[in-house]
Amino acid sequence: MQQALHVVDLFAVVPGETPEVVEASELKAELCELRAKRASSYVSRSLYRI
Repeated sequence: MQQALHVVDLFAVVPGETPEVVEASELKAELCELRAKRASSYVSRSLYRI
């Protein structure tokens, strides 16, 4: 999942509001939420909360 976050980041941080960028940002939010739920420490969970 961490690798997927890195790949999605390449698109999610692009300036603009194209459908691809919006979709990448939404996917990043979903992946971060899943990652936060699976993280073992409080600090790690907090890093993935948006």
